Amino acid sequence: MLVKDLLTSEGGWLVREGVSCFNLYRPLLLVPGDKAKASPWIDHLNRVYPDDAQHILCWLAHCVQFPEDKINHALVLGGSQGIGKDTLLEPVKRAIGPWNWQDVTPRDLIGRFNGSALTKLATSAISTAFSSTIT
Repeated sequence: MLVKDLLTSEGGWLVREGVSCFNLYRPLLLVPGDKAKASPWIDHLNRVYPDDAQHILCWLAHCVQFPEDKINHALVLGGSQGIGKDTLLEPVKRAIGPWNWQDVTPRDLIGRFNGSALTKLATSAISTAFSSTIT
């Protein structure tokens, strides 16, 4: 989608007549589901991140419901290998569209340029060493 007369800079928009940006986001047509069927996922979230579950739930729900909004912070989901981080994120990935998601490694994030990760609505950093150093 072409966005006319706006320029993106440092996470915001600047009005610039005569310029255009290309938005790479491609929407997913969501079919509303049965919220009662979400309880196993919510239970899993509460088991993996009991202290932060409500914030994580709200943050992820906002990404799905309002993909046009830029949230002013990122989630860093740390923890030991095998606790269920990927299991937690897989339904979210499907809800925003796999083409709007990119799994990245720590090298991708701390390298000189992470432009490909910046074009996605959400990224998932996968590495035991990386996540365990953040907790």
